[in-house]
Order: sequence, then C-alpha cells, then structure tokens
Amino acid sequence: MIEVTKTYKIYKYEELGDKAKEKARDDYNDDDNLEFLLPDLMNNELDYFLEENKIEVLNNKHVHYSLNYCQGDGCCFVGTYRWKDYNIKITHHGHYSHHRSVYFEFENTAEIPDGWTEADQDARMDEDETEFKYIYKEICMKLEKSGYDEIEYQQSEANFKELCDGNNWEFLENGERWND
Repeated sequence: MIEVTKTYKIYKYEELGDKAKEKARDDYNDDDNLEFLLPDLMNNELDYFLEENKIEVLNNKHVHYSLNYCQGDGCCFVGTYRWKDYNIKITHHGHYSHHRSVYFEFENTAEIPDGWTEADQDARMDEDETEFKYIYKEICMKLEKSGYDEIEYQQSEANFKELCDGNNWEFLENGERWND
C-alpha cells in the first residue's frame, strides 16, 4: 500500500490576493445567504413602520418583495389592518412586488357624526383613503430601501471580512474556501 499526503497552503482572508478575495466574496454572495436574512428584516421593519403610523395588524400580514434591480422590483405588504375608523384589506395582484401591485378594500367602522350627510361621510372616506394609500406607499418605499441597504451591507467586503474572522474561515490561494 502507498500512502500519499498532499500539502495545501492555507490563507486567512486578509492574506489573499485581490483576485482570490474577489472569488471568495463572489462564492459567498452566490450562495443565496440572503434568502434566510431578508424575510426577518422585512417583517421587523414592517412592524416598526406600522406601529409608527398607528396601523394595527388584524390578520395575515405578509411582505412581498423582489430586490434584484429589475423592472417590477420593490416591496408591498398584504393582510387586514386597522387604521383610524377603517378595516383595510390589502391583497396582492400580478407578478410584481411593488406598492402599485395591490388592491385595497376599505370598510368604514365609524358611525356617521350628527349633522353629517352621506356625502360628507363619503368625502371624508375619500380623503382618508388617499391619506392611507400615501402612507402605504411611503412604508413600501422605506421597506425597499431597507432591503437594498441590507443586501449591500451583506455583500460588502467589510461584512465578509468580519464573517471570515469571526468564523475562522480559511482559503486556498485561489480564494476557494478551505474545508478541512
């Protein structure tokens, strides 16, 4: 029997050349690590923005997003919510995920104030619907920005270096991760 031993040169991230560092980062970023990070971030951010705007979740809160720098990308959220005197059901339609890819159903739960006509109530409801849709758009735009900011950070060299150091990752000279 012949026993063969192969020797490898193993490097810390900071010891790699520029091309090897780029390969190491690209390999990490190509592994879809963000699939596991973004849903929690988006839901936590949405909770914050809803609370900030005094919007209560009643049922089925869900965030839709596509953040690939492509046409139709963006964020929206669906479910049933309570805001002011309204229950608002938001449903997604179509293939896109931006704020214009939803339908709104408003149910006014307030009683008509004394002296108000139905026209007065309709006018108030129109104003409130317009205001809510504006708030909704702003929340979606903030969610989109948060998502893109997180993607940018997660794919940054500073974050990758921190991951390498914290996990004691080592690499071959070409930037391929060493798995002993």
